Amino acid sequence: MAGNQREANVFRLAAMVLSPNLPVESRRLMAASERYFAEHPDHLVPSVDIVRNGWIIGLPRLRDMLTAQLRPQDPVPVKLQRTPKQS
Repeated sequence: MAGNQREANVFRLAAMVLSPNLPVESRRLMAASERYFAEHPDHLVPSVDIVRNGWIIGLPRLRDMLTAQLRPQDPVPVKLQRTPKQS
């Protein structure tokens, strides 16, 4: 669950931004914000106010940062070399 109004609103916005590309992570963030708002419904603010309040710098930056952190990383290819047999 989000710990405060700022976190809950940022989690909610992040869930909306991530939903097309990272649906599982998006659902988790939305669930965390919904649990908070169930107890504090008056703390929900319009998405535009999240940027205006300075809680995030901007939507593209939020999306890019979260996508980079949450997307499974491709393994680094390792080139295997055969070592000659020693007699």
